[in-house]
Amino acid sequence: MQAKLSPRINRILFRVLTICALATLLGSLRTTKVEIGTAATSVNPRAGTAARNAETIRYEDTDLELIEVYRVIDGQLDAAALPEYRRIWTLAEDTLPADALRHIRQLNIVTDGPARTLAMVHRSTTEHDAWILSIDPSESHDTLQHTLVHELAHLYTLGEADLTSQRTNCAGELIEIGCARHHSPLADYAERFWAGVAEPARYSSTEFVTQYAADSVHEDLAETFMAWVYGDKADSNTIAAKYFWFESIDTFVTARSEIQAKLRAA
Repeated sequence: MQAKLSPRINRILFRVLTICALATLLGSLRTTKVEIGTAATSVNPRAGTAARNAETIRYEDTDLELIEVYRVIDGQLDAAALPEYRRIWTLAEDTLPADALRHIRQLNIVTDGPARTLAMVHRSTTEHDAWILSIDPSESHDTLQHTLVHELAHLYTLGEADLTSQRTNCAGELIEIGCARHHSPLADYAERFWAGVAEPARYSSTEFVTQYAADSVHEDLAETFMAWVYGDKADSNTIAAKYFWFESIDTFVTARSEIQAKLRAA
């Protein structure tokens, strides 16, 4: 299984709908087919009542079937959610920090079968600092839990204050999915660990926690965050330096503490 990272990325960058995706499997080969794009849309100030309704997502992967769409309000899933899909939100509640859950405005249940596209997040176009989470329930409990932790890293680092799809006159760090804004954690991560390295990079176990992490700056950040949260051993000085980077940022430290507490309580 391989992560699907193709030249169509450049086309995705110019679409109104932009996507940030995850593919994570347990073990040293946590890779699978995914869609890659940016979470760089902006909120429509005239959205009005649209902010109270579900947003339509157009997925690039034609194999991905949309099953159900549920609104999430103040961290609470729509009461109409079917039990077999409510368990996904229950898992999110049992894994992620409460403040992060409040930034998810919509849960999309999607599938293309096991071990393919696992999940992705979109930045909402109707609410500031809000996200749409799409997730495939056909995966195992542990895979989904790891997936949610990975996606949390995207929520923390691909917001409007962090990333824009405008690549010209980039005042921060130019990466494949856009411009990481100056002083953002994403820009700092790119400058520290990807300086002079093209995306995708050649995988090395001394540089990256998984093969998928070598695909791009933002996926490296998310995969490394997940490994750090789960206490995976740093097998090299480079990976240890990446762990230390997370330890220097209060947002990540607090999130890890809360996630680990929830995992212990499970």
